[in-house]
Amino acid sequence: MCSKDPSKALTWRVRNPYANEILVNWDVYGSAITGSFVAAPASDTYFDTPLVENSANTVRIYVEGRLEDTKASGFTKCAQPSPTPTATASPTATATLTPTSPPDSTATPVPTKTPEATATPQPTSTPTPSSYRVGGEVKSAANGRALTSTEKTRLASLKPKINAVCDGKLISTNVNNNAKWSMVLPDAYCRVSIVEGNNTARLDVVSKPVAYLAYSNELSAIGDREGGLNFAVRIVTSTVAGNSGSGGVKPISTPKPTATPKSKKKSKSSQRKQEGRQ
Repeated sequence: MCSKDPSKALTWRVRNPYANEILVNWDVYGSAITGSFVAAPASDTYFDTPLVENSANTVRIYVEGRLEDTKASGFTKCAQPSPTPTATASPTATATLTPTSPPDSTATPVPTKTPEATATPQPTSTPTPSSYRVGGEVKSAANGRALTSTEKTRLASLKPKINAVCDGKLISTNVNNNAKWSMVLPDAYCRVSIVEGNNTARLDVVSKPVAYLAYSNELSAIGDREGGLNFAVRIVTSTVAGNSGSGGVKPISTPKPTATPKSKKKSKSSQRKQEGRQ
């Protein structure tokens, strides 16, 4: 499979021959780069991975936890189509007046000069944006609702922040007190993840995926709208958890054990009555 620019990112194709959608998870062997997507039924789905230096860039495909395929990149660049020249319209020449034999008292008219052709202006290419904005929110376990005030306070105590690694450069921003975040990323492939600032290992990310692979062309729908990349987290010893905006898992609630009813003791009077009947 050829790639637009194999020196930055590699393009892959997954074919789903079945009549239903399939959740696909993937990773780049020997690296921490992972991701997932939903393969459309009876069609091909394409996705990109950032280039891993000094690596064969081998991608592994998983469906329902099973390894379905493994493929190494050929680092082939797609051929660029040759631009079609724009035809330039030829200017229409202006007819030159031919003088006629005037009477002796009439002046001879001067011929009109033919105007020179005007150059056709070339179309100006649209510049590619050098940066784009993206943002998101930390969600709760209650069907993806926003966090309560108490949950936001617990989350803020861990000082969570968002890290984006773009072509080896780290860009960070803090999650605000309303459990939301926003940042401007360069026009490059960026791996976006949430981490704990206090380093107490109390922040457990349960989103699927746990990190996002962001690129300006692929996030044009998110762009200035923000709120597109949501993370689901669980704080140890608290109830903050949830599912991400990309279809993360929901925590399974554990049913409380049913209390065993205590046996009732018979009073002495009832025991005497029963013995009298016997």
